[in-house]
Amino acid sequence: MKSKPFGFDKVLRQDPRAEDGPRLLILLARYDEGVAEGGAELRQAGLVSALRRLFPADVLSIADLRELKGCGNRCVQSGTDPCNPERPWPYCGIAEVALGQLLDGSKYAAVMLSHVPTHQYIRAVREHSDAPLLIDFHNAEADLEQEIMAHPDYSLLRADDADEWTGMEGVERFMVESADAVTVPSAVDLQRFIRRYGERRVEVVPNAVVVPASMPQEHHFTPSSCFFLGVLDYFPNTRAALEIIEGIGPAIAEEFPSMRVQVAGRRPPEQLTKAASVSPVELIANVADARPLFKDSVLLVPLDCGGGTRLKVLEAFAAGCPVISTAKGMEGIAADPGVHYLEAEDIDSYVSALRQIIAEPSEDLRRRRNAFGLVRSTYSWEALVGPLSQVLASVSIDA
Repeated sequence: MKSKPFGFDKVLRQDPRAEDGPRLLILLARYDEGVAEGGAELRQAGLVSALRRLFPADVLSIADLRELKGCGNRCVQSGTDPCNPERPWPYCGIAEVALGQLLDGSKYAAVMLSHVPTHQYIRAVREHSDAPLLIDFHNAEADLEQEIMAHPDYSLLRADDADEWTGMEGVERFMVESADAVTVPSAVDLQRFIRRYGERRVEVVPNAVVVPASMPQEHHFTPSSCFFLGVLDYFPNTRAALEIIEGIGPAIAEEFPSMRVQVAGRRPPEQLTKAASVSPVELIANVADARPLFKDSVLLVPLDCGGGTRLKVLEAFAAGCPVISTAKGMEGIAADPGVHYLEAEDIDSYVSALRQIIAEPSEDLRRRRNAFGLVRSTYSWEALVGPLSQVLASVSIDA
């Protein structure tokens, strides 16, 4: 690879291997190696890990490019978006120029862009590289937009940045039509893409988490707490957290007075703070380390909208933690009620499922073992290598 202009040695996360053969570039809106605080970061960390098992792969963050030039702004420059000039997408012209310079001086075998915010840099990739372009989606975004906007509580609970959910189909279509191959997190998302954009080169690369060699909590235990975890200003999570704070949590507290019920996550909106102030449910804002929440606990997933697959569920399966979820909360995950988790769709059924976990510890352990086996075989970082190698082979890059 030629020497890199623009000070790239400061921001390009180079794979240290200097092997002959294919080398990949992964472009992300933001990347903090070793730090994954939300679903987007967790998916991207898994992709980077799995791709690096196949080929040397460099990682470039648009946020790092901005900071390299001493600019921490989230610029919005009208007219730069090829899909919707009126949409307030963060965009950095300096970063686009810098990306072009990097590609001019490099010979990457493929470039992967992950997540919708990277779409404004497709132009630079196409103008400065003839490498195959892979685009990774975290959801079927246009369908997710439609579902959220139609939710009866959206007008009451929406965040201040409601414009996030406008004009997504144009952006998504532009990305799909620009790509040589597209990856999505589930078969459900695949069918949504086919329905909306026709039969294109779309492959499933599941969401994935770090899975230990053996199952934690490989024993009977009586749960001491129940919890929900997520980015709390994201509407589907706001809605689920409110359901726990106002309904499910108080019902559990009445039935099991010693049971702690917790809602944890980043950026809780005012609606949740107010509701938690008069509820037995504990609201834990901006939790620094979520891992202790999974010990001797039950994950509650009362989602009734959302897209992709729930990384919080996969993390619970990997931690040997029982899960009670709506069918929507399990959407896109190849898990069966009664086999891997317990299904509940209303307050009474959540209380009943918790009662079943406590009363039948052997059955609970059986489900947790099944769930751990599923996440290890299908939703671990190691399990991503196979699907990603197939995607690369589809654009003539073979491991």
